[in-house]
Amino acid sequence: MQDSRPSPRRIYIIILLTAAAMVISSFGLPLDISRRALVHAAGIDRTDDGYEVTLQIFTPSGAGSETSVDVSAANTSVLKGRGGTVKEALDDCSVKAGRELFFGHLQLICLGQETADLSCLLDDAAVSPAVPVFMSDTTAADILSTQVTTGEISAESLCRMAEHAREYSDAPGCTLLDISDESFCGLVPVLKLEETGGDDSSESEVKPLSPVIFDGAAVVREGRVISRADPDTVRGAVFLTGEGKRIRLTSKLTGDNFELTKKSLTRSVEASGGGYVLRIALTVACDSASDEPARLLCTSMAQAWDSLAPMSGGEVFDLSLIYRQYLPAAYLDLTSRDEPLPLPELVLSVNIDRG
Repeated sequence: MQDSRPSPRRIYIIILLTAAAMVISSFGLPLDISRRALVHAAGIDRTDDGYEVTLQIFTPSGAGSETSVDVSAANTSVLKGRGGTVKEALDDCSVKAGRELFFGHLQLICLGQETADLSCLLDDAAVSPAVPVFMSDTTAADILSTQVTTGEISAESLCRMAEHAREYSDAPGCTLLDISDESFCGLVPVLKLEETGGDDSSESEVKPLSPVIFDGAAVVREGRVISRADPDTVRGAVFLTGEGKRIRLTSKLTGDNFELTKKSLTRSVEASGGGYVLRIALTVACDSASDEPARLLCTSMAQAWDSLAPMSGGEVFDLSLIYRQYLPAAYLDLTSRDEPLPLPELVLSVNIDRG
């Protein structure tokens, strides 16, 4: 009769493998929450000797729970650090906090009036490359040190504002992945503190409630800010690229306000008369019976094109992509000779669907 009991050697192997699994799994355990500083927003400003980083750190304020959110408090604290590089400034923040910085909850990045090398954040596996990026009309520290709302985390409020602004074409979208590309040419939304009046003598780190608004965009090309676009120009550009879903326009003649909702948009480029023509055809929904909304929309988009296309080579409007799609042979010929893409004539067509 065969003995069905496991051999001592098999028992030894099972014990060894179990012990090894326990050791390995323990290395993968996350740090205790008390040993981590949860970063929700990062602001980066250039200084004379490097960078200053301003972080919004999640600070639970609720009673009886380590992770609850107190609806009567800001639930964030501000931490600042300095260094010769962004990485060194972040390390300085970590030293001051006495905890490891964790960027898995990072919801936004705000730059000052200049761009910065963000490779240390892009290389962090915990950071989403889709994190939105903004710029400030003053400093990133001003934006991140402001309590945008009470009852929620400041970064969450700013992100919701950005989504709403992008839907109504008031602000473009820009991500960490976008701005980290050396060849990036596009718009970065600019945040501004709206003055509310009153004298604030408080020296607290987080300022009293002060609304943050969008104030146009910075035009960034190959890692450098080359210009600023005003809100009206940004509005026309965002709708023209197809990024915005709605747009609000006001007639200067009558004072009437119109809201238009995009239903379809087609873009194409073609050779014509020794040059090129970029054709944009739009169908928008509007409940107005007049032709004024179509005129206002064409004017807004044409002004945005005239302002931004020459300085960006049309890249703010994805011109390379359109050339590759509709004129691939011409695109390959021009790029192989290192020649810039010719700026086409813009022809707009707007159809109003009154439903």
